[in-house]
Amino acid sequence: FRGGPPSVDEESEESASEIPPVPAQERWLLRFLFESDEHIEWIASRLELDWLESALVREIIARRTQAGSDWPGLASWLSGLENPQWVGLLTDVLTDAKPIPLENILKGASERDGAIKILRDKYIARELAAITRGLSAPVLSGEEETSLLARKAHLHRLKKTPLAARSDQD
Repeated sequence: FRGGPPSVDEESEESASEIPPVPAQERWLLRFLFESDEHIEWIASRLELDWLESALVREIIARRTQAGSDWPGLASWLSGLENPQWVGLLTDVLTDAKPIPLENILKGASERDGAIKILRDKYIARELAAITRGLSAPVLSGEEETSLLARKAHLHRLKKTPLAARSDQD
């Protein structure tokens, strides 16, 4: 038994390894990327990192998709990580024993959108909310209003389009 308050080093070590909350769809996406290499190209060609709410998940996914054919495998990659939050989050996500219908959840099915489309649509909703707040600003120039309205129209069109590889869009 140790008495007294934790030292500064102990506190900083604990806070460094704490895993911040991560939205469920982003946890699923991590699981897709790290349980199998089968869908890496499909995800990388469609996912915009800006769609992800969690900066931690954005960083991890960027690193994983950039590895491409240089991917050393999960065990080697995890052992080389220096960020305890990355290791903690990935360990937590990958030790979830619930079986998942990977392809249906990732790409969707006729009755349900896939995880990537859900992430895109949530991003669009956040952006539309920000535009609405911007449009309600008391001092807004005509140019700013036109720009916001054009962005809003673009986002509405994007939400109606099927998910496609980035090279196929715009």
